[in-house]
Amino acid sequence: IILSIRAIGTILAMLVSSFFCLAWGYRKPLLAGSIGIAASTLVMALQPSAFVLAGAEISPFVTMCAVNFIFGLGLGISMPATNNCCIDLIPSKAPLITAVFSVFRQTGGAIIIPVITIVLDRVLDMSTGFLIVFAVIAFLTMLTIPIIFQMPNKVDVSCGTGLSSNS
Repeated sequence: IILSIRAIGTILAMLVSSFFCLAWGYRKPLLAGSIGIAASTLVMALQPSAFVLAGAEISPFVTMCAVNFIFGLGLGISMPATNNCCIDLIPSKAPLITAVFSVFRQTGGAIIIPVITIVLDRVLDMSTGFLIVFAVIAFLTMLTIPIIFQMPNKVDVSCGTGLSSNS
């Protein structure tokens, strides 16, 4: 259920972000997505417990669903900007860029799963292991933010050359 909620957040954010990509530019969605992903991953690292909000007890399950929804929103907001920026810069290489992105996504998943498994196996307490894993992922996500400012904010497609406009 939790991963389904994350997927719903991703789909909804991708729909909105795709329509507004030209108006927002590339940096705003990338920043918002990276911050959303890092913040939600950090909250997962802290392993939230039940708490009371406006007199109602919120269970850890509901909290994790909300956190994963935010994670999904972060993914969905940033994915169209990531794909479109590179494709707009070099339109003649669109198939190659799409393939490279796919390879990196698949490779990242193939590498991170065994790494997480090894960390969880080596740590005596599973709770501490998840804290370490999620905190490191949040930190690495935050390290990508300076790279976002090196990307063009918009691409001038009127001349057809893919020259960037950093305004």
